[in-house]
Amino acid sequence: MIAAANRDIRRQLQLAELRRAQVMNSPIAQLDRVITELEEKHLEGLRRVPASLVPILIAINRLLPEGVTPLPEQEGSIRDTIDRCFDLQERLLGVSDDGLLGRPE
Repeated sequence: MIAAANRDIRRQLQLAELRRAQVMNSPIAQLDRVITELEEKHLEGLRRVPASLVPILIAINRLLPEGVTPLPEQEGSIRDTIDRCFDLQERLLGVSDDGLLGRPE
């Protein structure tokens, strides 16, 4: 009986950890990180998205559920890109929880 309870507890802990990892890697969480990085670059005086961030934008686009318009995958204005990230987050809030976890790679 105790062994069965321990198995159940371990299983629930594993499921909770898996869910936490999925949420941390969701498109919304990824967008939060990109927005923060872009805001830091903007405060440093940059006005254009650095080329080093373009692969991150591409990776976020791959996580998006079907039917959600992706971010432009190019260097552009930091302010415009931040605005697009916020718009994308708003669109993602209208998607079911399963869609927010992104597509498996």
